[in-house]
Amino acid sequence: MPKLSSRVKIVNSVSNGSGYIRRRDAEFFLAQGRAVHVGKFAGQDHLRLVETHPQNQNAALQAARDDQKAFDDNRGGVVFWNGDTGSRGTHQPSEVVC
Repeated sequence: MPKLSSRVKIVNSVSNGSGYIRRRDAEFFLAQGRAVHVGKFAGQDHLRLVETHPQNQNAALQAARDDQKAFDDNRGGVVFWNGDTGSRGTHQPSEVVC
């Protein structure tokens, strides 16, 4: 396999991060069998995580726990909406939604 890009996109990221990892981390995931290389698009390498790998499953569970904790910690609080509500949205950017 040719040398990977310096930043590699994870197309099915299990973490709550940006979905980009360093080349060294990508090479480590590939060597462990945690990911497969799906190709290079727009000059950037893309990996797909193997959902059945135990470490990926643990990472997904931890991310879900972190999400739930953040929701529980902030439930009932004020949310500053960014305006992106999809096709049925009615909120404006910077609008306070309770």
